[in-house]
Order: sequence, then C-alpha cells, then structure tokens
Amino acid sequence: MIRREKPIAAKCPRAQASIGGYMLVVRSIRGLPTTAATPLLLTVLSACVHIQHLQIKIRNDSHLQLWPVSVNANRKDHVREIERDIRWGRLPDRPDILYQYLLDCEADAMTLENSVAKDLFRQLVDLLVEVICDACVPYHWRCLCLYNIYRPMACLRERAGTSTERLELSRKTYEINVLAGYFLIR
Repeated sequence: MIRREKPIAAKCPRAQASIGGYMLVVRSIRGLPTTAATPLLLTVLSACVHIQHLQIKIRNDSHLQLWPVSVNANRKDHVREIERDIRWGRLPDRPDILYQYLLDCEADAMTLENSVAKDLFRQLVDLLVEVICDACVPYHWRCLCLYNIYRPMACLRERAGTSTERLELSRKTYEINVLAGYFLIR
C-alpha cells in the first residue's frame, strides 16, 4: 500500500539547478539549509548528465546555478604539461602520471565522436612511440611506455570500422615492434 503524505514544499527551502534547458529542484532535507542539499543536488545531477567541470553560484533566493565550464586554457595547459612530463620522462619514478593520463584520455574519448576519439588515441600512440625511441629518456620510463602502449592501441582496434583502418593498425603495430626491438635493446 502506498501512502501519500502532504508535500512539505512550503516549509522547506529548496535548491534549484539549471544546466542548459534542464532544471532540477532539490528541497532541503529535514530543514537543512540549501547549502547542505548541494552535495545531494550535485550527485543527482552528475548521475543525470555527465559533466566534469561545473561553476557553482548560490544566490540569496536559494537558487543554485551550475554552469558547465568548457575545457579552458588552464586545463589545456595542464594537459600539455603532463604530456611534456611523459614525453621527456621528467618524473620517471612516478608511473602514476602515465596511468592517470591514459585513464583521462580513455574517459575523454567516451564523450567524443568516434573520429575525434580515434585522433586522440593516434596522438597518444605517437607520443608513446616518441618516448620509446628517445635514448635520452630513462630506460625504465621507455619500457613503461612500451608496456602501456597496448591501451590506446586496443581502443583504436575497438573503433576500427573498415579494413583499411585495421590494416593501418597492423602496420602501426609492426612499426612499434621494430622500433622497440631497436631502441630498447641493452
């Protein structure tokens, strides 16, 4: 049996969020202020819409505005800096940088169109191949890059739709094998 209770809307402050054309209203829980309902609002909103960066504003009338922030210059600079760290092996004792960068690329590719995601993975493979072939980079960092090049290659293989793309991947795999055999022999 479903029991209906009277709405308590008049008694409770509420938090509203709008993104684009979507409006989401969360009433505060058991009299908590709107700011206490904010984490709940963000949880519900992130479950509905995949948004990585939000700018949050709370107005005096308990209206919570969430503005999607596009990939700004700071984020691009940060990504470029990580790519430079990977490319030049600046932090060879921090493999977590490479692992996190690979995870971020895979997550970003999930939100992109197939052709753009393929370009992203090709650039990532090229970056790792450059590292593998650079004798000035520490040996163990180059080996780490070689051991992890399978991740973007596997993503490219999943997205390969035509026989031409599969042939291109086979050639790239052969190229990686030859270069790794030449540059990583001690």
